[in-house]
Amino acid sequence: MALDIAVLHGMFAFAVAQKMLFEKPISMARESKPGENPKNGAHAFTGEELAAIRQASVYKNSRKQTIDDMHAFLLLRWSGLRVSDAGRLQWKHVHFDRGSNGEIEILTQKRSKVAIIPLSTELREDLEALRMERKPSNQDYVLLNAETGVSFANRAILSRRAIELCNRAGVKGSAHCFRDTFACDMLTRGVGVFEVAKMLADTVETVEQCYAEFIPALRDNVQAKMDSGVGIEEQAKIAAQRGKKVVGIRG
Repeated sequence: MALDIAVLHGMFAFAVAQKMLFEKPISMARESKPGENPKNGAHAFTGEELAAIRQASVYKNSRKQTIDDMHAFLLLRWSGLRVSDAGRLQWKHVHFDRGSNGEIEILTQKRSKVAIIPLSTELREDLEALRMERKPSNQDYVLLNAETGVSFANRAILSRRAIELCNRAGVKGSAHCFRDTFACDMLTRGVGVFEVAKMLADTVETVEQCYAEFIPALRDNVQAKMDSGVGIEEQAKIAAQRGKKVVGIRG
């Protein structure tokens, strides 16, 4: 695609220079690199779209076989992993004994940064059931192609499968939309930008630019905490009250 665009750009430039065109048909003044404009760089699913995708995760193929893509859906939905990392996730990256509910820890391919993602209860239960069923080794891959039963050899296969899942649900989206959805969902729930950046193995600046402005609820959470949270003054009052003697009730 990049080569095609470059060729077209050269053709237009040549046509303008040769007076074959009187003016440039395309202005590059407002163009930016993919992802540079946060309004164009992120696409999160709505709650209704997620529900439709969830429902479409289990289906019958052309041979009337029941195909279950729920494991892929839950991992993408609750981890925010890029498709390249989700496809190569091994059981050694899943730690059920860490934190309060377990976590995923993996060195990401794109940025070579460690992503640490606490497990949601739904994802943990699914992974535990999957481990009991398969009894895998630490080197085995977590996600297997539901059609073939083998691991995703490259990211293109998992990407295509995610798009097919969205198409079955009648939703426009891709595997990366699950990452955007995870980030926006966590921000909506009141998770801090720093924590979201750590889970995505990305920078705080990127999270603020690409996701925060999509979440009006984040500002509402801040406002609520301003009015009801325990701040510096409130902590001082609590400490002062604890220092007072407790007066007994007289009969």
